[in-house]
Amino acid sequence: MNDFLKHYPKSDRRAVFALTVVAALLFMVMLIVDIVQTGRLAEAQKANKAEVRGKDAERDAKKEIAHIPLHEFDPNTVDSATLVGFGIAPWKARVLVNYRNKGKRFSTPEAMLDTYGWEQEDYELLHPYIRIDEEFRKQRRDYSRERNYERDSRYADDRHDYGRGATDTARTKYVSAKFKTLTKVDINTADSATLCSVPGVGQYISMALIRYRKRLGGFASVEQTLDIKQVSPELLEWFKVERTEKVKKININKDSFQKLNSHPYISYEQTRDLLMYRRLYGKIEDEAQLLKVNIFSEEDVERLRPYLEY
Repeated sequence: MNDFLKHYPKSDRRAVFALTVVAALLFMVMLIVDIVQTGRLAEAQKANKAEVRGKDAERDAKKEIAHIPLHEFDPNTVDSATLVGFGIAPWKARVLVNYRNKGKRFSTPEAMLDTYGWEQEDYELLHPYIRIDEEFRKQRRDYSRERNYERDSRYADDRHDYGRGATDTARTKYVSAKFKTLTKVDINTADSATLCSVPGVGQYISMALIRYRKRLGGFASVEQTLDIKQVSPELLEWFKVERTEKVKKININKDSFQKLNSHPYISYEQTRDLLMYRRLYGKIEDEAQLLKVNIFSEEDVERLRPYLEY
């Protein structure tokens, strides 16, 4: 190389040397840039793979949650993920948990409807599987006793006058804030305001009557209102049932598990056994055959008679 360059003037040799140095520097810079870009690309690919794995794991977790089978649970202890797995909207599950975090407790299955945003269809979906621990039921009984004591103390004189052998004047005095005379209310058509006009019925009992009426498919007799714990026998004289033929029927041979099990007179075990019998032996023709299969007792069939069709 030196022999070759010695034939050129010194200035040209210097220019060639400078160009060589510049080319070498450019090559080194390009090499460094390439290494850096390769490293960044590798890191980006690694991060992308991690993100993909994370999304896959999240999707798998959601799939796993989405297929949680319905099973018994206590609304006072259940977590939001389980409720979402049951098919409840995530925001409704969070609302229920937040409701509990404020110190609220569910002493009855129907109390879940007091949660903001929860609808009848949510309740009917979960109702067959709700099992409330005795501890929370006891809290409700203690609370009810305290409220009853306060109410009895407040209205002691009126309640004494309103007992057996009460005069018309005393009776009118007791109901002066509501109906002034004995008025029969059709419990199958009355709205909340009408029910609240009955002495002894407030907002809570009126809503309980309406909810239970919907679950039953309508009241066949006024005595059924006593299925609600807060309804006392003294209220029966204010109620009536105009038309029993309008109660909604349940088809013992065709209706789904959910519809059968949502009826308050049919338990989870009875629904399960009934569907199994239908699969194995086919249609149930009448009440006599229904009694023979030993799924329902005579008392059960008596209560269900207004609602059954075959």
